[in-house]
Amino acid sequence: MGDEIRKFLQAELQPMLQDIERQLTPMQAFNERTQTLMAKVLEVMTGVQASKIDFWATNFLEEQNGEARRLEIQCPSLLPITSVPVPDEVLDSKRSPIDKILQSEQALALFNSRI
Repeated sequence: MGDEIRKFLQAELQPMLQDIERQLTPMQAFNERTQTLMAKVLEVMTGVQASKIDFWATNFLEEQNGEARRLEIQCPSLLPITSVPVPDEVLDSKRSPIDKILQSEQALALFNSRI
């Protein structure tokens, strides 16, 4: 039964498929020629092959997506608010040397102002 249906549909739809194919073939050829021409013009203008530009564009998009994910993670409005105590040693290890100097100067100034 399934084989008969397939044969019937093939016989009925074959002329329509051939007509569609005749219409699409020139358009596909035109699009392929246009894409090839554009790639060659771009290569001449920039000195870079289009495949490399596609690679760069892909990398750029991946970097943008990665940055967007990092911003989502860092955005406080998206994270639940919790307070976690962090030991001073951990905080000190993550501070830059300039921050440590400024903090010690502030502490010294505060100490001297109390004396």
